[in-house]
Amino acid sequence: MCNKTLRQLITKSTQNDKIGVTVVCDRWTNIKQEHLFGVIFITSTGKTLIWDAKDISDERSKTENVIDYIKNIMTEAEKNKIKINCFVTDSACCCMLA
Repeated sequence: MCNKTLRQLITKSTQNDKIGVTVVCDRWTNIKQEHLFGVIFITSTGKTLIWDAKDISDERSKTENVIDYIKNIMTEAEKNKIKINCFVTDSACCCMLA
């Protein structure tokens, strides 16, 4: 299945969730030592949907970056008529050091 088709299925599934989704954001390092920022939507029925993963290897870990990522997620969700209930992230320690 191509990325575009998969993205359309995820979008449709989240649009149909009348209660709304929880957005989970996390940073991690993959096997190639790339630093990634991942975004997962969890539907009200508990379905986990991978929305995005962005390579942030060339960026410093700053509060402003995390805020920009979250704003972009919110803008994209609003554009696609996806209701977001809350954001969950474990990036607090990175934000406090910035």
